[in-house]
Amino acid sequence: MKNILIYTNTHMQIISAIQIRLKIHEQDPVDIVITDHSRGAEKVSGRLSEMGVFRKVYYAQTYFQEFEQNPFSDLGDVVTMGFSLSPKNTFGITEPDYDEIYFFNASILLYPLIDEIFRNNPSVKLVRFEESLASYRSMLTRKGSPRLDAAEKIRKALGKPLIYDLIHAFCCYYPKLLEGQALKNEGAKIFYLNGTHQKSEKEILRIPPLKKSDQTFMEILNRIYEYDVSKERYRKKYIYFSSIDEEGLGETELVLQIADIVGKDNLLIKTHPRDVRTVYEDHGLEVIPGSWVPWEISQLNYDFSEHVFLSLLSNSVLNATAMLGDEIPTWYLWKCVGRSNAWLRGISRDITDVLTGLWKQDLCRCIHIAENLDDFM
Repeated sequence: MKNILIYTNTHMQIISAIQIRLKIHEQDPVDIVITDHSRGAEKVSGRLSEMGVFRKVYYAQTYFQEFEQNPFSDLGDVVTMGFSLSPKNTFGITEPDYDEIYFFNASILLYPLIDEIFRNNPSVKLVRFEESLASYRSMLTRKGSPRLDAAEKIRKALGKPLIYDLIHAFCCYYPKLLEGQALKNEGAKIFYLNGTHQKSEKEILRIPPLKKSDQTFMEILNRIYEYDVSKERYRKKYIYFSSIDEEGLGETELVLQIADIVGKDNLLIKTHPRDVRTVYEDHGLEVIPGSWVPWEISQLNYDFSEHVFLSLLSNSVLNATAMLGDEIPTWYLWKCVGRSNAWLRGISRDITDVLTGLWKQDLCRCIHIAENLDDFM
């Protein structure tokens, strides 16, 4: 029996954590950390704690320290985490005693916890699990924030444990896709490497697919997200999945073009879970209520076979369709915006790589990349 901790920042990570708990570590004590990086996370944390799915549920308010504190505080974190000084935040875990930590986001904030565990258990291991199908490339890449990189240079010089060197396995829904990505990354010299720049052999664990027929799993999800199937009505044929559009790519203009083509009365908008704007409502478009709830839950509960999904870059439609094997006509529209940048090219490249791998396995043939807005009509 192993003591397991799963560290999560997003709702999709929480969903995968539940599946890992139920299907991979059903006999082990499993705790979960849920951070405040996504809307509704505190509510989900409380409900999950009440249900007893995990031994302990820790709600950690780390968003400010991760993204909003000033540069002087960032520098202080580099010193504190680099030299393993008094920990600033261990997520409320006072006596950590874990054999494995599951994570996706390689954050400097993991180090206080790792140091505390390492003092009692130097053999602790890390497992990196997927954020989404489009995350496979980054799962295999040693890439962090400048703050993390600076702290790790100090830690390496002092012989302290490093996140990437403690990874002993990867965990994902599609191991064959990850293996294919690893081979591609090896050629590009960004394959997962250990400290000596030698290829490091790692085990790949498979997360069993999500199934609508899994009553235990479905009950947990619907309760923690307060999802009432009887209230869901998707009467409009076209559903557009938006991003936050922080890059100014003209997504709002794209959506308005689509509305002109299909009609506002035939278009629903599913906003990004972290998007707090009202831009689509301001233009008279209907937004799905409770859009912070992961789309995967809606698709698990509802039959969308008569609908058409549209998106610039959303991972949600790709994840849900691939995991559930649904045949819903879906179109990615990144070629239909007039602007481009490194961010768009990077994400579209990752989605294309994943789709190519799925198509080779005769999966997700219903998902297409549009050349223009006429394609999905």
